[in-house]
Amino acid sequence: MDSAVRQAARWVRQLGESDFADSFGGLRIDLGRNELTVYRRPSDAFDATLRETVTAVPLVLRDAPYCLRDLREVQRRVEQDSHSGGVWVSRSRAWVWRQTRAG
Repeated sequence: MDSAVRQAARWVRQLGESDFADSFGGLRIDLGRNELTVYRRPSDAFDATLRETVTAVPLVLRDAPYCLRDLREVQRRVEQDSHSGGVWVSRSRAWVWRQTRAG
């Protein structure tokens, strides 16, 4: 059987990704404390919805500089670039080389 915190996390993820994509940044489940932490760009509407609906477990709201949608776009661009030998790959190789030379 799923714990209440896992059920809440699934619901928050669905809500965040569908209705509050400009704000939702991710979440963390703390099973030891039975606590759910939601990372989000501050949004009065999202915060109010979370506080009104997530009542079965302790809820912690943490500010995040980026929403998950934006982070996924950056990830997509880096992955695309890494397959084409673009700037991220060359920067990564230069960094590894500098680290090796310094060490």
